[in-house]
Amino acid sequence: MKLLAVLTLAATLTSASAATEFGGLKFHSSMPKVQIDQIKVDLSYLYNTPVTRPDPIFMGTAQVSKGDGPNMHNWLVNRVRYIVGESYQLDDRNVLQASGYRFPNTPLPDAFSSTNNEGAKNSKPVVVMSNLGGAVYLMGKQANTLLGVNFDGEKVMLTSARVGLLQVGEGLFLPRFLLNPNVNAPANSISRLGTLFHEARHSDGNGKSNSFTHDICPPNHPYRGAAACEFSVNGSYTVGGLSEKHLLMNCTQCSQKEIGALTAKVADSFGRILKLTPDAKRFIIQTQIDQKKQLIEQYKAMRPTQKPEIQAEIDAEIKNLEARIALLENDKRNVPSNMPSKNIILDPRPEGQWQPVSLQASQQMMDRSLKIRR
Repeated sequence: MKLLAVLTLAATLTSASAATEFGGLKFHSSMPKVQIDQIKVDLSYLYNTPVTRPDPIFMGTAQVSKGDGPNMHNWLVNRVRYIVGESYQLDDRNVLQASGYRFPNTPLPDAFSSTNNEGAKNSKPVVVMSNLGGAVYLMGKQANTLLGVNFDGEKVMLTSARVGLLQVGEGLFLPRFLLNPNVNAPANSISRLGTLFHEARHSDGNGKSNSFTHDICPPNHPYRGAAACEFSVNGSYTVGGLSEKHLLMNCTQCSQKEIGALTAKVADSFGRILKLTPDAKRFIIQTQIDQKKQLIEQYKAMRPTQKPEIQAEIDAEIKNLEARIALLENDKRNVPSNMPSKNIILDPRPEGQWQPVSLQASQQMMDRSLKIRR
């Protein structure tokens, strides 16, 4: 954890006030009230929307027994329980540790590296939404140390990605992303809900499929070089896009312009689902090698300013990265030129320990919240 503290950007401390709860989801005090109110509108729309044209592809991919609002809401509650704001930082004040927890004896996802979760020191990207729970769970599993977070005084231990910790930022609410000037319009709710379903999918999976990590986009893709694609046909971009398509099919208040904009957004999600080819595979491996080389240089630059014990941790991490680079270079040399294109179906069954929420329980929580809201 010393290394995590060294790598973490300067913290913006959150105030220790009570969290807001709505429909089974808890919102941290770091979230502005206007953002919380907007997500309440979205969740209410999801729960109350009558579904007359259920999409069987969405239902089969997400494994939802019925495509109505209460069942979709229950799917979310079983993957998202805690939401923090953009100012919330994984620093020494907010990250907790516990010993004695036994992680499942399963491998980590190939694309996962705890060091890849750190932001660049000289940049501050606009946060839309991210699944912190999956990342923290995998970091703990990699270190064989149970990690958790301080959530307005509540200790939330990440015993599984399914504990459901998300971070929401201003990017989700920027005016340029609105499909209708009215922020509460159904089309805007559908768009934001698609992002929520996308991130909720990252709470699924076990072993190699844990957290449904993204893949690097190949050279001929609009998002080339970014971890913004996937080779799975049941991953986050698939579930997010299908959820929007499903809700759009049942939107009676969406205009033709809004339908066109949402359809284009769904198409963008589907366009990130790739077929694996030899060239794409080699490009992805080379991108991973380059990223790890950059991390090594960052570590070397940090080392002279650190205490001896932290320098030793940095040296160990450098050796680990060098070993992984050697393995990746070997993998790149051995990619067969006649490798067939294929897509992957990841195993969505979660690992670890969490508390499932029944449909009846999530309905009671949402009905109670809606009654209070009125």
